[in-house]
Amino acid sequence: MSQQKGKELYCRMEQSVDIRKMVLRDGVSKRQILRETGMHWTTLEKIPEHPSPPGYQRKKRPGKPKIDPYVDPIREILEQDKHTDRRQRHTAKKIWEHLRQEGFTGGRTVVKDVVRDLKRTSYEVFLPPCTPVPQAPLPEGVWRWSLRRCFESLKGGLSLVR
Repeated sequence: MSQQKGKELYCRMEQSVDIRKMVLRDGVSKRQILRETGMHWTTLEKIPEHPSPPGYQRKKRPGKPKIDPYVDPIREILEQDKHTDRRQRHTAKKIWEHLRQEGFTGGRTVVKDVVRDLKRTSYEVFLPPCTPVPQAPLPEGVWRWSLRRCFESLKGGLSLVR
């Protein structure tokens, strides 16, 4: 275990569980625990609230100052590419070269990541039509046949209902 100025540092899951038991069950004062462990009081405030250490969570996504002004032009290029032949579409490298002519100073990988993210969020999905859900109760066999037909059209012939 790590040592700093003769006091133990808070660094283990087991220590968190022990401190939680001492505070909640045994009634040991928080000041005493602070003296014994040397941890910060805000850390000690979190331990009784959570059964396991809560870990770090980012408040907001980190900014990308070089690529952020160019995301909209990249999105427009990809939108235009949807209406062109598949072999004529822009690759991430071609988009990067185009952006460099406009004054972009970032790397190709950053552009590639943005293109990948934009393509993931702009997929068009085709779902074949299914038979509508009946309003009136149907006999057992008719309803089951209707569901089977719907699942087969969605799963490419795989029957999920027997």
